[in-house]
Amino acid sequence: MQGSPQMEEGELPFAIPTEFNGVKCAKIDKTYFLSEVEYWSMALICGVIGSNPPVEANKSIVKIVQVREGVFLVQFTNMQDKLEVIQRGVYFFNKKPFIVEAWNESLSLDTSWLQSLPLWVQFLKLDITYWGIESLSKLGSTLGILIKTDRTTKEKSAIKYAILLIEMSLDGPFPNHIDSIND
Repeated sequence: MQGSPQMEEGELPFAIPTEFNGVKCAKIDKTYFLSEVEYWSMALICGVIGSNPPVEANKSIVKIVQVREGVFLVQFTNMQDKLEVIQRGVYFFNKKPFIVEAWNESLSLDTSWLQSLPLWVQFLKLDITYWGIESLSKLGSTLGILIKTDRTTKEKSAIKYAILLIEMSLDGPFPNHIDSIND
C-alpha cells in the first residue's frame, strides 16, 4: 500500500466492508484464493476419529498444522512424497482408522465430508468351514468394500474369530449378524 507505514509481521491492512441488504459483508475476490490454493497444494488432511495422535515429522514434511483435536494438515516438500503417503493405503493409530486425504480447495477441514471409514470387523463364532477366502469375501462384502484380513485370520493361527478390514458407510447398517445361504 502506498503511503502507509511499513507493516509488521502479523498485522493486517483495514479493508472497507461492503454493505449488502443493510449488513456489513466482506467482499472477497476469487483471485485472493489462488495463493492459498498453491500454498496448500502439497498438503494432506489427516485425522483420527476419537483420538489425537502425536504427529512425527520426517524429512519430506515441511509443516504440520493442527486444525483441531485429531485433525491435521500435513504439508510436504514435493508432490511425489505426498502421493506416496496417499498410495500406501489404510493407516491406523491405536486401532482407529487414520484418515489421509489429499487437500483440495473444495475439501472442508471438518470431517462432515467423510462418508465411509475402514473398520476392523470381528466375525465371532465363525465355523471353520467359512474361513476360506471365498466365504470370508462373501460375508464381508455384505457390509462394504473389503480391504484385507488381519494376519491371524490370514494364517488361520487362531480361530476364535475372523477379522476383516472393511470400508463401511457411516450411515450403516451395522448388523449384529449376517445371514448366509449355503448352496
